[in-house]
Amino acid sequence: MGYLETFNDGNYSIPTFLWSNFPSGQWSIVNFAGSPASQFNHQGQVGTSYPSDGWVSPSNNYFIEGRVYIQRTGATGSVTSYAAIGGRCTTGGIGYFVQIEIEPSINPPAGRTRVILMSNNTALHTTSYSGSLLFDQWVTLRLEMIGNNISYYFNGQLLGTVSNFSHGSGRPFLRAFNGSTNRLVYFDDIRIEFRP
Repeated sequence: MGYLETFNDGNYSIPTFLWSNFPSGQWSIVNFAGSPASQFNHQGQVGTSYPSDGWVSPSNNYFIEGRVYIQRTGATGSVTSYAAIGGRCTTGGIGYFVQIEIEPSINPPAGRTRVILMSNNTALHTTSYSGSLLFDQWVTLRLEMIGNNISYYFNGQLLGTVSNFSHGSGRPFLRAFNGSTNRLVYFDDIRIEFRP
């Protein structure tokens, strides 16, 4: 069993559940790069989106995968921007996440991009790409949770697996932060598939 959210229907609804978005009014479905996508646009506050009404979880073992895009419309700014895809989360965002974050060029090391496997806000494993600013392009993040084995992928490549038992169940979760006014974060093609 699985779900696929492409946002092509123009709403935050999949048969059996609706997405709950926060802050209200800062998430919207827009036509971006020729295809509908979910956009978060609010500087200085974390945006969250997760299945709420009608969410059905036949197994606590599942993966969530999706495409994310951090847009830069001007200078790099002075605050880190990020996009994250999570699983086994509470509605308050407590759970596992794979997060891509782009640090501003004024921070050492300049222009670092990191992909991080996290439990809540604690890093479990990190992969850094020094000098690679992954603005203005779609990238794919994937989080797998099978028992206590938690794995994360970037653009189809396995970056690491850790053994962790902090979160045994919960729902998928999207999280974003715009580091400056010239940042927009997009999500698309959110796929969730369950395992025994």
